[in-house]
Amino acid sequence: MYNFNQEIHFVGIGGVGMAGIAEVLLNLGYRVTGSDIKRNDFVKHLEQCGAHVSIPHAAANITESTSVVVVSSAVPVDNIELETARDKGVPIIPRAEMLSELMRMKYGIAVAGSHGKTTTTTMVGEMLRRADLDPTVIVGGRVLSERSGARAGLGKYIVAESDESDGSFCLLRPSIAIVTNIDSEHLNHYGSFGALEDSFSQFMSSVPFYGLVVACFDDPVVRRLASQLKRRVVSYGLSPDHDLFASDIVCDGPVSSFTLYVSSTEAGRFQLPTSGVHNVCNALASVAVGVELGLSAEQAVRALEDFPGVARRNEIVSETDGITVLDDYAHHPSEIKATLAALRNGWLPHTKEKNSTDDAKIYAIFQPHRYSRTRELFSSFVTAFGDADEVIVGEIYPAGEEPIEGIDGSHLASSIQHENVQFVSDLSTAVSGLGTKLRPGDLVVTLGAGNVGSVARELASALSS
Repeated sequence: MYNFNQEIHFVGIGGVGMAGIAEVLLNLGYRVTGSDIKRNDFVKHLEQCGAHVSIPHAAANITESTSVVVVSSAVPVDNIELETARDKGVPIIPRAEMLSELMRMKYGIAVAGSHGKTTTTTMVGEMLRRADLDPTVIVGGRVLSERSGARAGLGKYIVAESDESDGSFCLLRPSIAIVTNIDSEHLNHYGSFGALEDSFSQFMSSVPFYGLVVACFDDPVVRRLASQLKRRVVSYGLSPDHDLFASDIVCDGPVSSFTLYVSSTEAGRFQLPTSGVHNVCNALASVAVGVELGLSAEQAVRALEDFPGVARRNEIVSETDGITVLDDYAHHPSEIKATLAALRNGWLPHTKEKNSTDDAKIYAIFQPHRYSRTRELFSSFVTAFGDADEVIVGEIYPAGEEPIEGIDGSHLASSIQHENVQFVSDLSTAVSGLGTKLRPGDLVVTLGAGNVGSVARELASALSS
């Protein structure tokens, strides 16, 4: 990949994972074209960076200059551009193969796991940046201090978020592999949890003999699989028997503090500008990487003390008259539980004290994502909202899927084990309903991987006016 005259075409270039790779290639000097069904913020940013993007997909977008086509897993195989590329003999590769090629050019650090990948990847990238190591970073989300989730650095390290949804992360060959957890997810692709486990084992085993696997041993599946590896493994989590662990965690609003131990030795007490025990664990993975690359544990954690955060990960949308509106990407029951627990145990006491009230509530607005996920995890969804005071459920965001009979937002709402649940077919109507009942100290969080974040912004606008 050293011929900069090559033209690389991305089908589905507006997807967050695709956009990051495209931006890095642009910054490296490659000619990048792409297409998508609409011109979103990622597309607009890429166009400003020099990409030529066509809306919508069309056969004419595959030209004689097209050297290779990179395709997102969200694009159907009968897409007109893919058919045209096949007819013309243009190579078609998945996103992960292009990411693997970029990783081959540098010292690769890949982050995998069912939950926490984006935040952990961003933390590792931020740590290396603040250590003046100038990394290249490709994240599946927008870093709040940046316009995108990509950074093309001149240093020797590349940090990338992997994608286990279709098994393509097994194409990566990182020198350091991080695994945050393994949960029941993407079983529509794998067919069974055992097959999902096998793919993670393959991913971890792809690390070279001189490399390292950084594994969260709080997760029993990760612990079991990593313990079987013939590779060096560093464990992290909340237990004193891990190589790195955190204790005495205190969450206070948007801040978490903890005592860090490395190899059973106390490294100090530190503070992160992010909430929740799960984010402390994400930071531990980052610290493990930093120590492996020659930083002290203190250097690694201090580099995260100004962590900017990631869009749609407990993102504060507004704070108006004592009412806080947040937006979160949580779309799996485990993620929903972790997010709501962080709000209940850390945010709510903070906002109660700040607003001198004992009557503050948590309102959760949830948009289910995909019919298949809702069906597969239905029994877990119905018990995921215990830390909310009121729950509003919208219709399922299909993400390109066809409806499944008997699986819809109304059925899920009526099944959730909670006293205060309502279903609304149009989540925008929740804005007017909430506006009259919210009081200082209350927290409102939108949850989901679809477009529910727009509801948080509508509510923030309504409150400010």
